[in-house]
Amino acid sequence: MVLDELTEKMLRCLVEAEDSSITTSDLANEANMSISSIKSNLKNVKNIISSVGAKLISTPGIGIQIESTPEQLNKLKELIVGSADQTNSYYHRKQYILDILFQRNSNYTIQLFADDLLVGKNIILKDFERLEKWLKKYDISIDKVRNLGVVLKGSEFNIRQAIIKDNRFYHADIYLRRHTERPRALDYRIDLEFNEYFQSFFSIDDLFFIQDLIWEVEDNIKETYTDSSFCQLTEYLAIMSKRISNGYYISSQECVGKLDVKNNRFFKTSEQIVEKIRPNLKPEVKETESQFLAALLISFYTQEGNLKNPECENYFQDLSKRYVGKISHILNKGNLLANEELVRNVASFFEGTQFQKSYNILIRGSNRQEIKSMIPSIYAICLAISEEFEKELEVLFNDDDLARLAMIINNTMTEFYSKKDAVLVTASDQHTSKYIANKITNSIRNLNITDIFKYNGLKTIENAQNRLIISTVPLPFQDIIQISKNVTPEDVKNIEQAIMIQDGINEFIENDFRKVFAPELMIKNFNAKNKNDVISYGCSILNELGYVDKSFESQILERELITPTSIGNLMAVPHGYSSYLKKCGVAVIQLKRQVDWTEEDRVDLVFLMAINFVTAHEVYDFFRKFYAFIDNPKNIENLKNAADEQEMYEILTRPQSLNP
Repeated sequence: MVLDELTEKMLRCLVEAEDSSITTSDLANEANMSISSIKSNLKNVKNIISSVGAKLISTPGIGIQIESTPEQLNKLKELIVGSADQTNSYYHRKQYILDILFQRNSNYTIQLFADDLLVGKNIILKDFERLEKWLKKYDISIDKVRNLGVVLKGSEFNIRQAIIKDNRFYHADIYLRRHTERPRALDYRIDLEFNEYFQSFFSIDDLFFIQDLIWEVEDNIKETYTDSSFCQLTEYLAIMSKRISNGYYISSQECVGKLDVKNNRFFKTSEQIVEKIRPNLKPEVKETESQFLAALLISFYTQEGNLKNPECENYFQDLSKRYVGKISHILNKGNLLANEELVRNVASFFEGTQFQKSYNILIRGSNRQEIKSMIPSIYAICLAISEEFEKELEVLFNDDDLARLAMIINNTMTEFYSKKDAVLVTASDQHTSKYIANKITNSIRNLNITDIFKYNGLKTIENAQNRLIISTVPLPFQDIIQISKNVTPEDVKNIEQAIMIQDGINEFIENDFRKVFAPELMIKNFNAKNKNDVISYGCSILNELGYVDKSFESQILERELITPTSIGNLMAVPHGYSSYLKKCGVAVIQLKRQVDWTEEDRVDLVFLMAINFVTAHEVYDFFRKFYAFIDNPKNIENLKNAADEQEMYEILTRPQSLNP
């Protein structure tokens, strides 16, 4: 059976969700289609699911999911993988083009690609325009030589990293197969998915050979790598071996200007590994290959919080103290700076990142999207204050770097919230009520439920004082946190937000936001084709109203190429702090439909910031309150549902309560 592209995408999302429900809105985001298109195609998807004996279940207010046996689910996975109707997909063509360029890198013309893929030459030319933007992240360009073909131009090390990224992202259907048995002797850091993925490109003998090499590395450096580092190192060694065997080597020119790694144990270990992978290489090739491998080993080593250069320890410690100080000011948590472990972890992050950027090493994070979704405010704060530290370190943080920083900060933050007292109101029996209370306190360590009240038409709660009021039933008074009896992750997040509010993080003064938000900077239902449209329009409004000069837009767009400003939850916060700013202002742009901000993120609400406060205190005060505002899902929902620009402005500038 051949699946059309939309049906294939919808089925893939439903299969990957397995036992979880997914909304039509989520399906629309994943398929890059309108909700109406998704709904109109549901019947077709339902029929295909029924054809293997499974069912598509729809639950009002929750979503849809597949009800199936493991055998039926496997049949659907095979159907997805076997679908051949992909010739009209850019991603299918991109995969094919990159496979050719990575393997041959010569004598393949635009016309040959068009003939192979059964499309017009103009389509391939447009594909190459998109490809060049993707490859630019790796400092790789495409040269089109008349009558000779298309070739890649860039360092060998960067090409290897691009190959790994291409394999991982565009061969994701491999993860659905699960046909390859996991050998017993395989290191348990290699999970079922990675085993399936790896053996789709290499042999099991390759996997065991490389596994033995990494064990040898760990013995030599007296360090055990994490599962993520182990798998990424396995990928690199396999690609390195294949590229060297095909005559592609890292050149000595690529080593110019890099931090020296030759006089340490990592380099000696790397020389031994390179020799075992490819014996009898020329000395200069062995040296350069060993240097970059050593750099990779050191990068994974620093991921564990290890400072590698004692001579620079004080420098990175001082830099970390400044960074943590700014974070603590914005979050109104002065005691963060007293946490020596946090300062040490951030210092290690700075040192590791500076080292990685020297070699242009890209360490992939496995939970970037989850971090953006779960702690958007912390991620956005790290994004906002990092510019001056990037300049000092002479690096640019990407979204994986920022996600890791946000995770480090958040892990410490949870330890510093004081214990909060709360009361629970339910309409359940005594034992069920206690069970609900235990679920809440088990999920939120800094919460203490002091009393449980049974609902009997309550209109007030006596002696509540400063305690939070959590209720599983609607109550006729304000400042309650209403949750479900199941205590869902969303319920937990709402309770945590309420704790932050009571902690003073979300206390707003109306006039503070009136300094930067203005009715004329509110834009409702803007119809944009892409994110550049959004940025360009927002910058033009700021320019016309005297907030920035014309060069502000190019600065924003240039930064977006390195570090996209999407922060999860369909939001983006592009911003600038340069001499292009004339006065403080934030253009708030609510989009008519979502646009792609990155390959992974879609956005429908944009805060385009021109921040130029006179004092650092004003900057920190604004961000503290702004990021607490966007951390509250109710605020964002109200902003998106505002009737017009005036209501958007009023939502942003009105004093905030527990339940705005």
